[in-house]
Amino acid sequence: MAVTPDAIVNAIAEKLHQTFPDRTIYVNQQEQEFTRPSLFIDAIYWTRDRQNIGTDQTTFYLTIYCFEKLTVNRNGDLFTALMTANQIEDLFRMETLPVGDRVLKIQASRGNQERGECDVDLVVTWNDWNGYDPDAGYPLMETLHTKMEEYQT
Repeated sequence: MAVTPDAIVNAIAEKLHQTFPDRTIYVNQQEQEFTRPSLFIDAIYWTRDRQNIGTDQTTFYLTIYCFEKLTVNRNGDLFTALMTANQIEDLFRMETLPVGDRVLKIQASRGNQERGECDVDLVVTWNDWNGYDPDAGYPLMETLHTKMEEYQT
């Protein structure tokens, strides 16, 4: 089964919901008036690199923002936000994320913190077949020609 960014975001959201059932989890959009405490999953970007003739490696970068209840200074509660971020990092400490019938590599690291809010950066990596068909007649290197000469210095 091919892995999609939507499937990854949904798997992360489900894992967060199991750990924080009382929080609203927003995905790829921030409401004008969002509830607190809440979590916001933002898909930043992904890259795809060829590993060999039949395999591509995709790396998907995401950020989870932790929004806590506001204090009297209209800032989030930093201590609570840091504890929440720590719990999120603990969720992915084993560096695995089940997505469909696959288990992907995931790494979590502490991101920024500002005004009583903080975030956790995630990097998800997986390899996929890129559609190469050896019977379709794609050109492969069959012969390697080399010429070696001795140079005098």
